[in-house]
Amino acid sequence: MSAISTSNSITLTWGNIAGHTDIRVQYDDKEEYPEGGASEYTITDLKPNTAYTIRVEFRMRGDDFPRVVGTPTIATESAVEPEIRPQVLEY
Repeated sequence: MSAISTSNSITLTWGNIAGHTDIRVQYDDKEEYPEGGASEYTITDLKPNTAYTIRVEFRMRGDDFPRVVGTPTIATESAVEPEIRPQVLEY
């Protein structure tokens, strides 16, 4: 599994897991369910400069035991404030 982060999102990419139809992404006490067969998923509305531990599970329909692809800890990037310069007027 690989991940790319911005200041407010993390995109996860994984290899296709044959036979697994249900995918669950867990992070920060939340669960999201990408479409079955997906090979990437983007988590949005995250806080800048924050570490998130993400767990990705794959299940075959009706299976009680998931195959866990990984539980990486990924940090979002720092938010970069735009540079503000005062306008100088000459008289």
